[in-house]
Amino acid sequence: MSKEEGNKSFWELWNLSKIAYNEAFLEGYLANLGNRKEKFIKRFKENKANVSRNAWLYKILASIFFISMDLFLVIFVIFNFYDNLSSINEANFGGYLFAVSILISILFSIKLLYFFAYSITNMTGIFSGKAHRLLETLPLNSKEIRKLTLFMFIRSSDLQLIVLFLGFPIISIIFTGSLFTGLIAFLVSGVNIIYSISIVAFLCYIMSKKIFTNQNSRGKTIIRFVVTIAYVLVLVSMSLIISVLINWIPTFITQASGLENFWAVNNILSFIIYPFSLSYLYGISLFPTNLIYIQQIWIPIIGFIASVIVAILVFKLTLKILYSTTKEEEFQVRKPQKGKLDYKLKKSSPAISIFKKDLFYILRNFSASMFMFMPILFPILGSIQVLTFTGTIFETLFFGNIMILMYIGASLFMVLMAATTSEAETGGLIFTLPLKQSIIYKGKKTFMLLIMYISLLVSYIVLIVIFPTNIFYISLIIISLGLTYFYSIDLALILYALFVGKTGNIYTLYNLNPRNKVIKAIVGTAIVYGVAFAPVILSILITALFSIIEIVSFIIPIIIEAILLIILRLVARRIFNPTKK
Repeated sequence: MSKEEGNKSFWELWNLSKIAYNEAFLEGYLANLGNRKEKFIKRFKENKANVSRNAWLYKILASIFFISMDLFLVIFVIFNFYDNLSSINEANFGGYLFAVSILISILFSIKLLYFFAYSITNMTGIFSGKAHRLLETLPLNSKEIRKLTLFMFIRSSDLQLIVLFLGFPIISIIFTGSLFTGLIAFLVSGVNIIYSISIVAFLCYIMSKKIFTNQNSRGKTIIRFVVTIAYVLVLVSMSLIISVLINWIPTFITQASGLENFWAVNNILSFIIYPFSLSYLYGISLFPTNLIYIQQIWIPIIGFIASVIVAILVFKLTLKILYSTTKEEEFQVRKPQKGKLDYKLKKSSPAISIFKKDLFYILRNFSASMFMFMPILFPILGSIQVLTFTGTIFETLFFGNIMILMYIGASLFMVLMAATTSEAETGGLIFTLPLKQSIIYKGKKTFMLLIMYISLLVSYIVLIVIFPTNIFYISLIIISLGLTYFYSIDLALILYALFVGKTGNIYTLYNLNPRNKVIKAIVGTAIVYGVAFAPVILSILITALFSIIEIVSFIIPIIIEAILLIILRLVARRIFNPTKK
């Protein structure tokens, strides 16, 4: 049977897609595990059902978020809208329609962003192309392969897609009591699913095939950096946006009563294909028939029809993109030119080479890069919490220092994962080289210091923006945090070597003893927090017992931290001595 003569039925292709998806899922899952890969493979061989359970647990958690979004935002929008029905007239009809449509558009946008955030880490294997080798050997024509790759994509997020499609209309029917609103919600939700699949598939394809590849250049490195930072900002800001929205919705809908003759703005926005064209049709369905003004809704309806046509065209393009994933990245092999070749080798110390290796690995691996960029953004969350604190400027800054330190455990854990995950990918190849453990330690520490000190710079900038007239005290806090970060990195590397890197009398930074990792991680995090907060706690006790000026309470931690730094540096040198041959 030739490849162009395939006549597989829908269900045959759906069942076949499960085999290819399982392979793709495993490939992507392994790519995201980092230095936990070996432990996972061992458990997978013992019980393959664990992988399926983990995958479904991840899908269920993501689906719960989508349901929560619909519950909170749709309920808030509907209830606050119906509270203002009595004040709607022909003049402010457009204003209310604008308010409801904007809020529903925000809901669709947040759900799309979260769907993308889930998908990019879950679909690494699908878009790498390696898992599709099986498809090239099967008697399938190009149309069937396109269907098969679409089914693989749907399988990767099947539960989320079901919740995305059904959650919004069902909640609308329950809380409006209107079958018409529910039917419109089903229609809008269906078109929203098509756009969501198309947009996420395109973004995942671009990131997997064009950005996070094995190829390297200065421009591509910058793009990876920007893309990853933007992705992390989306994740970090999502909860903040939701909390702001819940408090802002009642005010926004109430203020809409003053927006009269707003039909022109609505007509323009309703032709923005996604998400406004969808939300405007849903917004119209919320109005009772006696409050709908035909002359103000016919253009938004045309806008929705246009969005449906565009959705069909975009979906066809998505099928072509998915089909292109069946082929791996192609590399052109150039024939060497005859004659002498001039090679220029850049020399660098072993420690710097290790630092560069870890940095380039992180920038090429999207999943692993989260371990690098999240610690940079954590201090922002700590810094902005001073805005809700009431007290003197000294108390507020001291509180800010404590809030930033609250994230040190999570930050160090992620930075340590970033520094060690590349060794798991290469099977610890670096430890077979004739290098002293002190050199490997120095390279890893340099990498970790870079990330933590970038986060320190971010904290400094945020605090100066909030308190521009207190640069001196902020500088003392940053010096204190800098010393804490420095000795905490030493402490984290020491604990890692003690807990999992010991072999005989030698301490390494390779995961040689992965047993009881959860217990070791909890104990290690507790020790890091205890040592990090010790100077601050001692400063508070000294300030409470003795009558001293406030500036001394900022200087005392610096002195204690300097002593701890010296002690831990000596311990680190003792542990990471050169390996005896």
